[in-house]
Amino acid sequence: MSFGGIKKYLFVCFTRIPLRNCCFHPSRRFKLPLMTICMKHLLKTLTVLIVSSLAGSTMLFAQCTGWNWPDNKAKAEEQVAILQDAVNGKKYKQAIKPFNWLLANTPKLNTSIYIHGTTIYDALATREKNAAIKKKYLDSLMIVYDLRIARCGENGNVLNRKALASYKHFINGPEATKVLPLMDSALKYNDTAIMESTLIPYMQTIVITESKFKTLTQEDVLMRYESLIKIIDAKMRQAIADQKAQARLKKIKKDVDELLFKVVKPDCDFVRKNLAPKFMQNPDDLTLAKRIFTFMLQGKCTEDPLWLKASEVIFVTEKDFGLGKNIAVRYLAKNETEKADRFLNETLAIAPSTKDSSEVYFYKGIIESKKSNKPKAREYYLLSVKLDATRVEAYERIGDLYYGSFSECAQKQRQADDRAIYLAAYDYYARARNQKKMGLAKQSFPSKEEIFLLNYKNGDKLKVGCWIGEEVALRTRD
Repeated sequence: MSFGGIKKYLFVCFTRIPLRNCCFHPSRRFKLPLMTICMKHLLKTLTVLIVSSLAGSTMLFAQCTGWNWPDNKAKAEEQVAILQDAVNGKKYKQAIKPFNWLLANTPKLNTSIYIHGTTIYDALATREKNAAIKKKYLDSLMIVYDLRIARCGENGNVLNRKALASYKHFINGPEATKVLPLMDSALKYNDTAIMESTLIPYMQTIVITESKFKTLTQEDVLMRYESLIKIIDAKMRQAIADQKAQARLKKIKKDVDELLFKVVKPDCDFVRKNLAPKFMQNPDDLTLAKRIFTFMLQGKCTEDPLWLKASEVIFVTEKDFGLGKNIAVRYLAKNETEKADRFLNETLAIAPSTKDSSEVYFYKGIIESKKSNKPKAREYYLLSVKLDATRVEAYERIGDLYYGSFSECAQKQRQADDRAIYLAAYDYYARARNQKKMGLAKQSFPSKEEIFLLNYKNGDKLKVGCWIGEEVALRTRD
């Protein structure tokens, strides 16, 4: 229906309903809230008209920007002043009369009039203990949002606020079923522009609706969950340079996932039976990959190749440091070093801190060690600990490289010289503060007899050759 149709409906309401029942009429004493007989009838019809108009057109109605004063400007200014004073003073019942006068006589005066109206009825409903009166206030609150859309536009913003208000006031009461349709509308209309403060309430609404009323199928829940995750991911991409926003949205995403598993509890067999065949047919389906990733993570079956494949699909589109690192570690555990190294290199390029870079270099050191490229492994381990001094396990790894190199580096001419390699290993174990491995290395130090025969003494400097190429201070095991 066009705006003209809505305007005609409002005219009928305000001219054909008896004055004693119409709260908008200027002659009314304004003792009742906005919701009277006129408003009860208006609520049922106006909402349908507005939603139909929004669905059929993206055109906004006339905006209430600026101050659109009527001919009787002095009277309107007076009512605005009274309204503002009452709201600022939190005298909300006193604010009803000037608000209703302005709503009836200056419907497009300014957006602030409707903002004051929602403040009034939200506060009155929050305070009210009497259920019947509280309901009138809440019905009035919903109508103010609808009228603001009809008269002023701002559809997305107002739909969002209306959904949040319905969540606040209805979700734990008998009218909880009203909330999800409003949340759905707000999410669909706003998409990535939805207020961040709506994300968790939306998921909580899904959980409560399913838990209390059992009106949603598992697919209904998953469909909404996926829509929500898409929006969160889009917001994260939009805020890529804002670390605080990134952290906040990651926390929201984690909370949304936790809420999902209050109503959907698929195990890993469920994933393999129901999702894996679909994924095999369409392996680039990002949404399906994310669902598999989340469910298998929750089911603690991340060793499954299906989880790894889903993770790769996600990483191709959304370069996330933690995800890339975990994929690399999985391949490293499978001894698929080429794949592990490829993901580590991509992950290193997006490392958010030097500490994260240190971790990547540590894993690259492990890969080179597995490939028996000991000098390169040592290079990565040293770089790792240089970037993060607390990563002392890198020193332990170098000690292991040295300790395991005796056979390839021993010259087998002078035993004391050959055993110097264990001195070098000991020094790195000492840096790592690993007492057990220090003791093990010390057992292989030269004996007093061996250094005596070579005319050496404790403290002498010995050169460790081979690929190690370091100088150590001579010590004995006894």
